[in-house]
Parts: sequence; C-alpha cells; structure tokens
Amino acid sequence: MTAATSNSNRRFAAFALIIGAILFLAAGGYGLMLFLSNTPEQADAEPIKPTQAAVSQRSAEVKAAIDQARNLIANMQTTQAEQFLRDTVAKYQIDQELRLLFAQVLQEQGNPAEALAQYEAAITIGPDHAEYRFAAGLLSDELGHIEDAEAHLRAAQSLDLSNPKFPLYLAAIETKLGKRDQAREAYTRAAKLDDSLAIAWGGLAQIALDENHAESALERARKARNLEPERVAWRVLEARALRRLSKPAEAVQVLYGIPEAARLRDGVVLTEIATALAMMQRAPEADAIFDQAVNANPRDAGVHAAAASWYLRYSNLEAAEAHARQAKALGSSEADDILAHIAKARAAQNKPGQ
Repeated sequence: MTAATSNSNRRFAAFALIIGAILFLAAGGYGLMLFLSNTPEQADAEPIKPTQAAVSQRSAEVKAAIDQARNLIANMQTTQAEQFLRDTVAKYQIDQELRLLFAQVLQEQGNPAEALAQYEAAITIGPDHAEYRFAAGLLSDELGHIEDAEAHLRAAQSLDLSNPKFPLYLAAIETKLGKRDQAREAYTRAAKLDDSLAIAWGGLAQIALDENHAESALERARKARNLEPERVAWRVLEARALRRLSKPAEAVQVLYGIPEAARLRDGVVLTEIATALAMMQRAPEADAIFDQAVNANPRDAGVHAAAASWYLRYSNLEAAEAHARQAKALGSSEADDILAHIAKARAAQNKPGQ
C-alpha cells in the first residue's frame, strides 16, 4: 500500500519573519521593534537609532528570560515553561535562541505543528544551521508535509557535508516521494561518509531490487547483513534477491538463519520462506510453515493475516477466510481488505461458465 502525501505552504509566521529578518540584519534587531512601533508619519521620518545602552538592555532581558525558561525546564515544570516562552517569544519575536528553546519545549509537549512553526521562524531569523533544518525536516515528515521535509533535509545536507545522517534521512524522504534516483544518490553519499551504515546499504539494495538489478541488490543486502547480522530486514532483502536470481534454496537457508521464535511470528518472513518453497515445487511444506506459525502464535493477528494472504494466493479460499476472520477478531488492520479479495475470488469462481 502507498500512503498519500500532503503538500503544505510554509506557515504564515515563518513567512512574515522573512521581512523581519531582513530588517533585523540591516538594523541590528532592536531597530526593527522601533520601526514596527512607529506611526506612518514617524516611519517616513529619520529612523530612530537605538543607543548602545538600549541594545545591551534588550540582550540582558533576553538572556534572563532564557535562563528562567531553562530553570523551569530543569525543574520539570514544562507547562509553565511553555507558557512563559509563549509570552516571551511574543515580546522578543526576532530572537532565534528563544524560538529554538520554545520549539524544543513544544516538541516535548507533543505539539509538533507549533514546534515546526518555531523552528522555521528560527531558521528565517538566522543564522541557518544544519541541526535546525534536520529538526524541521523530521517534524515536517511527522506531520505529513513530505515536500517540506525534503527541502529542509536537503538544506541540512548542504550546510553540513560531513554528517551522514542528513543524506541518510533525505534518502528516506526521497523514497517516500518516489524519487528513486535522488534517493540512490543520497544513500550513496551517506555510505561514502560512513561505510558502516547498514541502513544505507539496505536502502541501496532495495532500490536495486526495485530496478530489477538482482546481483547488485544481493551484494548490497549482504553488505548490510554483515554489518547488522541480527537485523531481519537485511535477510529478507537478501532472500528476495536470491529468489530473483532463481536461487530459492539459498533464500530459504538465509531466512532459516533467523531464530525460530522470531521467524514464526513475522508474516513477511513466513511469506518469503513459503514463496521460495513454492518455487521449488514444495507447496505442502509452504502450507505447513503457516500451520506451524499459527500453532505457535494463535493470538497473533499478523500471523493469521499472513496465512490468509498466502491461502488466498493459491485459491484455498476456505482456509484464507478462516484465517482472515481470526485476524480481524484479533484486530488486524489488513483483515477487511483480505476478506474483500476473498469475496471477489468467490464471485469469480461462481460466475456461469467458470
């Protein structure tokens, strides 16, 4: 299944601060507040320049506010810290450090939308920083703003070319957007920066498999598995590449390297083993795998759903329906879709002339 992605415009607060940031850079920040408070007639007159004492006073006030907020956070008074920072940010809107601290508190309070708005405001105020972009990218992804996440993570990568986490996360976002070439470039960049990143090699293996380059997929999947031998995902990728290369017996051997308890409760692994066995004309053994898994995990919705999908695939509709209904009773989100396919299969079987 593919999840729909939603696009979003940048938040109004961050957009409005573009103008504020320009004025801040030109006038040292305090002049902006004076400019905004002037009447139209005053604005046309000679601008009022803040004294050094006024600027120093403002800096001291902001520092004191930040210290007070941090004390509240240190004392686990996050609700009070949130309200204090909300009021303080309203007063000192163009202070980046305040915005960043407020964003972190909002994030910890489970308010990702507001936290993102504060990170984006802080970025607009400047100076820009890879870690601020990274935080904004992750929150954008969490909120379903995938294209915004891409923009932030691409900026993070540009701001710090030495950290592999930025291209690594960017690659995951590019994958979500269906940008396979860009994802491959990002995974490759991450792997060059840190050859021990199994997830980068696994990502490259998946892309190679999607492009039907089975040999390349196998090589990269094995690299990932050698780096993280306990990670089930890399064994699954390796097995799929082996099946694509018409080596189902080797695929089964790789998957049997997963401990039995884990193997018998993972629907993806079970399906991969059964598929490889079916390729070798060992269908009874494939069915027996699911019988064994269900007996070992009778209350596991995922195992029943996997069994139902398997039996549906080979038109054993009675067994498929029994497992699908059991999966539904146990709370499987897939069960209704499987039952709908079973109903269609039954209807096709009952058509005249069938």
